[in-house]
Amino acid sequence: MKTFSLLILSIIFCNAIFSQDYIANQWYFGENCGVDFSTTPPTSLSGGQITGLEGCATIGDSQGNLLFYSDGMNVYNANHDVMENGDNLTGHWSSAQSALILPVLFDRNSKLYYLFTLDDGGAEHLADGWRYSIIDMSENGGLGAVTEDKNILIEEMMTERQVAVPHSNQQDIWLIGHRWESNEFVAYLISSQGISETPVVSAVGSVHEGGWSANPDYNGWVNAAGFIKASLQWDKLAVSQHDAVIELFDFDNSTGIVSNPRTSVTFDRAFGIEFSPDGTKLYATYDIYANAKLIQFDLSQEEPMSSYTTIQTSYSRLDALQLGPNGKIYVAKEGDYYLGEISNPNVSGEDCDYISEGIYLGGNQCSYGLPYTYYYPGYPGFDNEQSTPMEIIPLSSVYPNPVKDNLTITLEGKFSLEVYNINGQFIDRIENLEDSFNLNVSDYSPATYLIKVNLDNKQVIKKFIKL
Repeated sequence: MKTFSLLILSIIFCNAIFSQDYIANQWYFGENCGVDFSTTPPTSLSGGQITGLEGCATIGDSQGNLLFYSDGMNVYNANHDVMENGDNLTGHWSSAQSALILPVLFDRNSKLYYLFTLDDGGAEHLADGWRYSIIDMSENGGLGAVTEDKNILIEEMMTERQVAVPHSNQQDIWLIGHRWESNEFVAYLISSQGISETPVVSAVGSVHEGGWSANPDYNGWVNAAGFIKASLQWDKLAVSQHDAVIELFDFDNSTGIVSNPRTSVTFDRAFGIEFSPDGTKLYATYDIYANAKLIQFDLSQEEPMSSYTTIQTSYSRLDALQLGPNGKIYVAKEGDYYLGEISNPNVSGEDCDYISEGIYLGGNQCSYGLPYTYYYPGYPGFDNEQSTPMEIIPLSSVYPNPVKDNLTITLEGKFSLEVYNINGQFIDRIENLEDSFNLNVSDYSPATYLIKVNLDNKQVIKKFIKL
């Protein structure tokens, strides 16, 4: 049992416990599409500049305000303009997971972000590989700039798949990709020292190669397309290949090792995959061009990939799947004016409640992809260890809030506490406390922070603002 929970509560429980003003509240994708998750139900946004088919990523600040977004080729700031030095990146608008945004872990108050990009397996044949650029949000009055550290090569000849998983130490991050014409996963450790030079390599599962298409540019390269996704328990990975199998793996987030492959039947044109918040279900789309299917695997079964339940058959497309910050899974439908929605993804079978017209996109058309989101430790909303509600501790007081120097935590009994910044970066842990404690925050930079209090296997998260 991990001692730290990713606190994004599933939809069936406690959405009311936490406010929704967090960094994944805005998505930009498709043909100028945008979605705002700070409203209930989510509403469409205008102004987005992405017009690509597939991979993209968006990030906001602690108040839910847009910072920037990218399709892997351009970076757009909060004004929807190309960020300074934010063009000519080496991702591709037709790469499934073209863009991934992570905080730079050099210091706890950093305004630096990594943008990881992957090239396309089609016409580009993965030529530009896996690269990263660094974005400094302290530049241009908070509108940001891509620094001179731009398009730095990590590895050549990588598939279109990448995912981030928190390390078990609650501080570092694993960045995971898959080599082309190989069965090798590579896991790079991102820490306060930067990105490790040597990855953890796991040779396991199928070889990612081949795949055929009516488009001659894609012949022999189609299986580069697809996704890697991680469960919110951080102990499983799933992988889709366009003309091959869907695979489930175990992942050790202490060592970075991928193991124990379990394989589905072969699917034609498999694409989107996503775990339910409680980690008991895996969803996938296949046959995405015509008579598309949305299916569910029950991971509690002894052989979870040997059978599945068809949730939806559609004469239109069903493409990428992405967990939203509200605990629902959203379905991209190329050419449609709505996102599909799996309203109760933890629930078995058709009771998961698929809604074809889940979110209206304001007259803009969806494409294949949705923004990849890294739900870091400390992100409010779901519990990544259990599918039952957290028992809330009766926390008498946390004051003053906002605070300048000393934050007082009053609680009956013995407890421990952990502090994270709003980007989920670990700051401090204090143990063996009793009844009350004064936390000195005078050296913290002005920002929003999360304090997690633990008492007898119960926990509560409180947000405080440092002046």
